[in-house]
Amino acid sequence: MQAAILMRNVTRGIEKIPGVNLVQTARFDDISILMFPKVGTRSIRNALLTYHGLGPGRGRAWTHMHYHSRKAMRTRLNTPQTLVVLRDPLERIHSCWKQKVGRERDDKSFYFFQYYPLLKPDMDFLAFLQAIHRLPTFLYEKHFMPLNHYLSGMDDPSYSFARLDQLDTKLAEILNTTAPPQRANTTSPTAIPQDAKDYFFAHLQDRYRADIDLFEKSGGGPGR
Repeated sequence: MQAAILMRNVTRGIEKIPGVNLVQTARFDDISILMFPKVGTRSIRNALLTYHGLGPGRGRAWTHMHYHSRKAMRTRLNTPQTLVVLRDPLERIHSCWKQKVGRERDDKSFYFFQYYPLLKPDMDFLAFLQAIHRLPTFLYEKHFMPLNHYLSGMDDPSYSFARLDQLDTKLAEILNTTAPPQRANTTSPTAIPQDAKDYFFAHLQDRYRADIDLFEKSGGGPGR
């Protein structure tokens, strides 16, 4: 078990190499939930600890978290037993910037060191969008990677879908409890500057088009 946890922690470093494109799931026996950054991953991990009776300590959750290739996600995991949580793409990217890049980022550490100097600490959100626009999609880190890069059959997928605001209810169902687990690692809402919105819809919307369509089909509103 310790060897498996060590290997997955090594993989955490490897996956940060641009172009590796691994994807992670949490396993609740017959149900898997895609661990997509900035879409409830900490809440999913905490539910995993409760479900498997692992007690406190987030490292213990790694025994039930697995890495997959894009091919595995598009074939073997493209079933109703795989839950994919959806969030408005622009809102997700903004949350990523706020937590990992902007002046108020967590712990003041700079997360995207592998993209320096294209991505720099303290750059504003518009500059961040302009920078990732210059990168080809396959070199995106998963915190701002479009979801459709990992999924197949976006027109008629077999996955189960839920919006982020429905995640607590879904986790309560999995845990067989009427009290939803407490949401973890939420970032306080901040208005997205209009110039950044305009840039996203003018230059990046096509790259996230399938994500936007999925979110709107799930009942989420448009990000404008």
